[in-house]
Amino acid sequence: MIQDFLKNSKWNHHGPRVVAIVSTATSSAGDALREIQGKEVIKNDFILISGDVLSNMDLRKVIVEHKARYKQNKQAIMTTVMKVAQPNHRTRSSQDEIIVAIAKDTQQILFYNTEMDKQIGLETEILKEHKEVSLRYDLLDCRIDVCAPEVLLLFADNFDYEDVRSDFIRGMLTSEILGNKVHAHIIDGEYAARVKDLRTYDSVSKDIMHRWTYPLVPDSNFLGNTTYTLSRNHCYREKNCIVSRSSRVSQEIVLGSGTEVGDEANISHSIIGRNCKIGKNVVIHGSYIWDNVVVEDNVVIQRSIVCNGARLFKGCKIEKGCVVGYMVNVGEGIVVPTQTKLIAESPETSEDDLEDGVHLEKINLGKGGNGLRWTQEDEDPNNCIISVERQKEREKVKRGKNFVDSDPETDSDVETPMMTRQQEEENYRHQPTDEEKFIKEATDIVHSSFVEKHAIDNVVLELNSLKYAYNTNFSDCSIIILKTILDQSKDIEGTKFLQSIQNNLKQWSELLSRFVTSEDDQVELMWDLESFCEIPEKSKFRAVFPMILHALHNVDVLEEEGILKWAKEHKEDDRKFVDLSKDFLAWLEQSEDEEGDDDDDDEEDEE
Repeated sequence: MIQDFLKNSKWNHHGPRVVAIVSTATSSAGDALREIQGKEVIKNDFILISGDVLSNMDLRKVIVEHKARYKQNKQAIMTTVMKVAQPNHRTRSSQDEIIVAIAKDTQQILFYNTEMDKQIGLETEILKEHKEVSLRYDLLDCRIDVCAPEVLLLFADNFDYEDVRSDFIRGMLTSEILGNKVHAHIIDGEYAARVKDLRTYDSVSKDIMHRWTYPLVPDSNFLGNTTYTLSRNHCYREKNCIVSRSSRVSQEIVLGSGTEVGDEANISHSIIGRNCKIGKNVVIHGSYIWDNVVVEDNVVIQRSIVCNGARLFKGCKIEKGCVVGYMVNVGEGIVVPTQTKLIAESPETSEDDLEDGVHLEKINLGKGGNGLRWTQEDEDPNNCIISVERQKEREKVKRGKNFVDSDPETDSDVETPMMTRQQEEENYRHQPTDEEKFIKEATDIVHSSFVEKHAIDNVVLELNSLKYAYNTNFSDCSIIILKTILDQSKDIEGTKFLQSIQNNLKQWSELLSRFVTSEDDQVELMWDLESFCEIPEKSKFRAVFPMILHALHNVDVLEEEGILKWAKEHKEDDRKFVDLSKDFLAWLEQSEDEEGDDDDDDEEDEE
């Protein structure tokens, strides 16, 4: 399959030559590297990267750094890329947690540990030989390594090396005879993450939609076989999509070619593949629908994955965290419970062929249904699409306090009580959503900056960090800033009310402008302002809506083109705020016409 893909892709015709080495005898990374060494196809430095990595980093810097270090010291045989990522970061899997000790002057890795015990031990020799050592728990190992040819020789000489991290790197760090060294190259500001499990699959997919991985984004169409275009609210569509006008395809959407969306369907924060049929009144939220899937009328899918060729009959419901496998059918009206994994039943399906701890059981999927429930003993909680907050709660239940907060003497005998599934679900339902938490935290940041007169650069930094942490976008921040600015005037009456709004917008226009960077951002801000003014308790702002637009225009947050585009997007039966602003819009159009006439006059004068 990989060979066929490479043969038919543009990589086979442009750029460097790509060759796939096939081996049926390898069962680990160590075996694969020994196989490559045996074929003698690599003679110089090489880049070793895990197949589940997505990154937009510029490798030139780390390659130059590695070559310079190796030139000075032939024992500096590997430089591994690490990224700053806090323990609760959405792209950080619990399977990837590491503690590393790094020499501050040389960036040499002195200690590498993946076992999350409450205590760790460092050799005293490390501290004697190095003046400053950083012990870090805030790094994500990106599995991108620049290696000297000696790395292959060491794998060839040590047949017990299976894993690059737990065997090879730790083996070098604990071997006093070889003396080989591994160094770290730490990135911050570039993107690198691994799709290690379903939770990180969800997180990385959202990052792609939010363009953190640019230029690796859908509308770059870099593979050459896609036709995506980007519209506002991070909506990506390929050509030949058919979307009903009465459907609501709102925020953060990817629609593949040949997909049809029926009347009154509501789709948000989801990726829909190619040639899918989405019926009427369907609700899809936070989910991944792969290619050639049929979703019939009145189906509900929440934060789940539906694989190629699956069919969901009328009125069925797929609850959070489910995986509906290839060619599985779910019958009419069936409810698939939370975190259920289904695989298609076939004559060849047998538990004898499964790994230890994996079980298959029959489940009632209704008329026309086809599938078996797949379960695994002691399954990693990361292996389902759940929120980061829920994952953190699971980790607390599983491991107790985080080791950096733990006191070994007081915590060793403390046993955290396990919650039942019912208690856990109940607890989760009463927690605020990520969206609610983002709004609250962002509002607090903006409000405190107004009260305490924070520097705008500091506020922007805080909001950008929060935006990144919650997978939100610029428009989410801009409306919170605008709402907070307006709310400062909510208790003022009479003529001073409008004057207060204008003064506050002038004072904080620079902050708002930092999050309104395009014409689409301007349009989105005006739609959000409409929604804000529709709230009954905000009715006094509705009365001065045109004046707010004018004030935003005066401080260069809104431009003529953006305002007129917003007005044109309204349908005939929904022009309340446009009609309210008709005098201001007429003035803008007249000003635009006058500017056009002035330009014509200037051209005539030049002639």
